[in-house]
Amino acid sequence: MTFEEEAKQKVLVTLIIIVSVVILTLSILFLKNYKPGEDFYIINVSFKNVGTLTVGDPVRVSGVKVGKVDGIKLRYKDVLVTLKINSKYKIPDDSKFYVESMGIMGERMISIELGNSENYLDPKKEYSGIYHTGIGEALGSIGFLIDKVDTLLVLVKKVLDSTVAKEEFSNNFSKIIDNLTYTSENLNNILSTNKRRINRIIVNTDKSVRDLRLLLTQLNSKMDNIMNIISNLDTITTDTKELMSSAKSISSSLDSILTYINSGEGTVGKLVKDDSLYYDILELKSKVDSLLYYYLDSKGIKVRLRL
Repeated sequence: MTFEEEAKQKVLVTLIIIVSVVILTLSILFLKNYKPGEDFYIINVSFKNVGTLTVGDPVRVSGVKVGKVDGIKLRYKDVLVTLKINSKYKIPDDSKFYVESMGIMGERMISIELGNSENYLDPKKEYSGIYHTGIGEALGSIGFLIDKVDTLLVLVKKVLDSTVAKEEFSNNFSKIIDNLTYTSENLNNILSTNKRRINRIIVNTDKSVRDLRLLLTQLNSKMDNIMNIISNLDTITTDTKELMSSAKSISSSLDSILTYINSGEGTVGKLVKDDSLYYDILELKSKVDSLLYYYLDSKGIKVRLRL
């Protein structure tokens, strides 16, 4: 092989490799629905559950694809989903985000219900979304419910086999029916035999109820008077308490006065306790009598004065 042929072969291989890389790149971009010149913005939405949602699932508004799921991150209490939305779509910031099913095979998508706000989604904010149970989860729940029903049916069958299916149970049940029939017949006989007495009891009971109602009505009409009497008793009790309080106060005052007199203080105390004052008063009385008698005698008036 000459040098020129070898060079042509290398160039051909190089061209094939370049074309292959270009085709591979274009294929990847095509599969990712990439269109040159498109611009996107990122929106973060938190969900309690995302089911089978995966990166690359579409984001739709009223059925129209506006972006895709760019990332899914599990956090402590929720799941953070990163949405990559085409910049030409302006979505109000009061819109609602849902994780919904696209088919019976469990495919998922993010559905956006547009709001009415004049402001648009802010990439710096984090929004909350709602998870809708899909057909797959519903079918799984139905299967779980069917398993539970099967288990319940097995248990019911065991109970029936251990009770109704046994001859002993049938015999006992027949005896119970017979006893109920016998009891019912006896009860009918008792009612028929004592029909008049039962009617009389019913009439007397009805009369007693009417009398009781009349008595209750009369008691209700007298309740006002009873309440007035109770109110007056409360007033009398209050007045009595005030009178007793006043009597205690007067008694205390009298005790203080007597204590003061017994101590010999004041005029009354001195009159009661001081004997010399008493004799001085008697002597004064004698002198006043003598003076008055002398004065009247000088005037020629004869009187007999006794004090």
